[in-house]
Amino acid sequence: MDKKIPYFKAKVVNNDPMTNPVDGWVEGFYYEDLCLDEERLPLIMSFIRSGEMVWRVIPDSTRQRLPLKDSNGKYIYDGDIINIMCDDGSNANCLVGFNEEELAWGIMEAHQYALHKEGWETSFNPTFLNNCRNSDTSIRIIGNIYDNENLLLA
Repeated sequence: MDKKIPYFKAKVVNNDPMTNPVDGWVEGFYYEDLCLDEERLPLIMSFIRSGEMVWRVIPDSTRQRLPLKDSNGKYIYDGDIINIMCDDGSNANCLVGFNEEELAWGIMEAHQYALHKEGWETSFNPTFLNNCRNSDTSIRIIGNIYDNENLLLA
């Protein structure tokens, strides 16, 4: 896969267990297209394409993949909730997101999310994720903001 092309994950609009993944999430290349609705009116719809499959997805659930994997080798996505185990034995649940002021991926600890639930999109600290690329810090994906917000509010 070409690493210069962004890769995304999103929830399928119609979660049919016969044709869609069990958890309702699909990964691939995101695009939008002008379509006609049932009344033949123009409507912009969002899609994810993976190989020969194309799924209509919920635009607000679309998450971009970071160039970073967790300790289990799974790619981390914007909106993932990760558990970070530090060298001193302490750990914290954190939300992964994009800091628009610094133009960098970052994290927000659970207690910060609870305080800044409105406007949390601009409160990510990019320093930690930048340092993680070359360290032995244990990072494990434990959920995402769309399905498991309770992991940040506990």
